[in-house]
Amino acid sequence: MPPLIGSEALPPPPEPLAPPSDVPTTPAHSGGLRLVAASLAAALVVALGLASVGRWLSMPLLKAQTQPAQQWAPGAAQAQTPSEVKYTFGERQEFDVVSRLDIASGTCQIRDLEAWVPAPQRTWLQEVVSIQGGMETGALGARAEWVTEPEHGNAIAHVALANAGPGRSDALVIKARIAVREVRAEPVEGVDPAVVDYDRNDQMVKLYLRPEPCVESDDPAIVARVHELVGEEQRVWRIARLCHDHVVQRLKYQSTQGRMRGARHACVEGWGEAGEYAALFVALCRAAGVPARPLVGRSGLTGPSEAWHCWAEFMLPGGAWVPVDTNASQGAPAGQPDWFGRMEAARCVLAVNYNLLLPPRPPTWLLPPEGRTGLLQTLTWGWHGVGTDLTCAQSIKFSRAG
Repeated sequence: MPPLIGSEALPPPPEPLAPPSDVPTTPAHSGGLRLVAASLAAALVVALGLASVGRWLSMPLLKAQTQPAQQWAPGAAQAQTPSEVKYTFGERQEFDVVSRLDIASGTCQIRDLEAWVPAPQRTWLQEVVSIQGGMETGALGARAEWVTEPEHGNAIAHVALANAGPGRSDALVIKARIAVREVRAEPVEGVDPAVVDYDRNDQMVKLYLRPEPCVESDDPAIVARVHELVGEEQRVWRIARLCHDHVVQRLKYQSTQGRMRGARHACVEGWGEAGEYAALFVALCRAAGVPARPLVGRSGLTGPSEAWHCWAEFMLPGGAWVPVDTNASQGAPAGQPDWFGRMEAARCVLAVNYNLLLPPRPPTWLLPPEGRTGLLQTLTWGWHGVGTDLTCAQSIKFSRAG
């Protein structure tokens, strides 16, 4: 296992792993456990600002690391992109992301506590320039390490502690710098468009075509909707555009009260938050044979425009990705471009896909035996112990570097 935060420096987040073969979906969770999942936003304390980290220099730090240029998105995306799509990239912009997880035992006796905290991810559009982290004081005796979610390659900070008494507190702080470019993808006039022709034995294609909880691409209502929308259409770009336009025209933004309701709900009921907008777009694409995935993170810099957000990408034959934000498209001013095929720089991806398989496998008192969490937008955590006033709260600050 990697060294523990609090005694030594963190190792760098591991490289994304190749997705494995098909993995069964997660059964519904039941039980009366003390469980706080990332989707239960009402149970979290999420602040737009972040208090200064006065003890940062006394923390054991992860040494900064620079991602090799050949692994970063723009060049790789252009190299993989079929000739019928043109990618235009803006200037490289750097942003600072500081995430803080505060744990306080209050009057409780903690027997066991585990938490999984998302961090900025390496994607085809997002470079992780540097990342460092650590437990602030060590007062709780918490153990922490980087772990890699095995299907999509997400790097996650895992915190565990046992037998902590009342009146103790500590904080995990993760500090990262990312670099992102604005991007716009558009068809090239006069070039034949790509059609639905994917290698169904390719593990990445299989991963992003499969149905899963909240992305129920095999649900009869979604399958029927795709037949209505797509008909005999085989052009990938046109299929994705039809799915985007349907979500924009069909859905009404309405609070889900901290519960991730998913694509089927959005399709049948016609409302939801950004998570449902992304889920329905992805499910429609998958049902039509186009690989797609949701992304989870932050949109806009710290301040009035900043928000937890979900958006999506669909895959072209050959492996290149195209960004789509149906929720933002719905709010685009009249006469302005929508968010199909383009993405602003002021975004931070904290998780790729929903339904993440958490490592190490969580105890069964926390999550179902397979150990998946539905939406790792803030954190997933749970505990065993005596008392009622323990707190575990996350805050995050996303700002322009410098």
